[in-house]
Amino acid sequence: MATINPNLGPISTSTTVRNPAQVKPGAGESAPALPADGLSVDFSKGGGSAVDEKSAALGGTAGALIGAGIGGAALPPTPQAPSAPSPVVVGGVELAAADGGFSLSNTGGLAQLESPKAPGFNASIDGCLANLAQAAELLGTGEASEARGVKTITAANVNWDLGTEVVSNAQKFVIPVPQFADGGEPLVYPDGAKDKDGKDLGGTPIMDWQGQPIGDKGVVFFNQKDQAWQAVKADGQGVVIMNQMTEEQGKALMAKIGGNPANLTLEQFKDVLSYASSDEVGCKDMYNSDRSFISKKMNAMESSDTGVPQYGLFRRDDRDVCKVLFAEGPADFEAPSGGGVLVHQPIGEEGGVLLRQPDGKVFLYRKIDNEAFVETYTTKNGGSINLDELPRHKD
Repeated sequence: MATINPNLGPISTSTTVRNPAQVKPGAGESAPALPADGLSVDFSKGGGSAVDEKSAALGGTAGALIGAGIGGAALPPTPQAPSAPSPVVVGGVELAAADGGFSLSNTGGLAQLESPKAPGFNASIDGCLANLAQAAELLGTGEASEARGVKTITAANVNWDLGTEVVSNAQKFVIPVPQFADGGEPLVYPDGAKDKDGKDLGGTPIMDWQGQPIGDKGVVFFNQKDQAWQAVKADGQGVVIMNQMTEEQGKALMAKIGGNPANLTLEQFKDVLSYASSDEVGCKDMYNSDRSFISKKMNAMESSDTGVPQYGLFRRDDRDVCKVLFAEGPADFEAPSGGGVLVHQPIGEEGGVLLRQPDGKVFLYRKIDNEAFVETYTTKNGGSINLDELPRHKD
């Protein structure tokens, strides 16, 4: 069994390989001592040929990191072990790992390859151990994103107490999501969707900020401004907010919808979103939220009264004070947005503004483009904002 103690700090990546003769001593002899900083591999019980097999079974987060190429080139496809997964613990979190190869725990400092249970299934030393050691080290130190070239900033790591207080003066167009007859579409990433590291996400559930699927069905759409997939449930409470909308744009959308949006089918609703983001209307910034947020934080524009609750042009309540800091790029901002969806928003080389807005007893977060922020936010006293004067987020 492989054991890694996260309390001891980063593990050594040195490796000791002992052949069967070394591992199994003769009569009256003792086995050679394991180096204090080493990784022992015991092939004495393994069956099958190590020459033809070029991968090791490893599940859970560590396997995903190794499959993504941490520590070197991506490994070949992993053969499936017929036995049931055995538990793996990394830093106190239990994961699943296929039998016949490696397992991790947080109870010590020794790593050892056990005998595979499946006949003819054996692990090769070719590159896998080095990848395993580095992946485990990255998991223990939280530096996996940095190792792949882009740092990740989470909302919990930002010192919001240092933030500047601002309010929004932007007009927004709000469309309630209908309760579709069939519930809508599955809330999974569409085919071709990839994360910031190029890993395919197609078919996997879109998660909330707690790492749980946000729901079974609803609407999936793309925020062109943030370059992020978003999702909203069709439970009668979800809405889509379109940012920086003029009265002319709002009227064009209402004409497209043609009445109460509750009567739209899924296909018609998605057609409205596509129309909104087209060059004809020009809305590139749309995101998910819910009716409760609109009721508490926004005021309907009198000039565009629709007679439908939480539908039409709105403006944020000027008493809704947010906190902002500037973050240098490139980076990836990971935080819960409206509806509890965990969103990964890229920050370009030019940097971006990180915003925290109150929502009852909790907060919502998002990254805002520099130009859009200057155009749509003021200080809480109504003054203009200079990006150079905003407090900086420090890693």
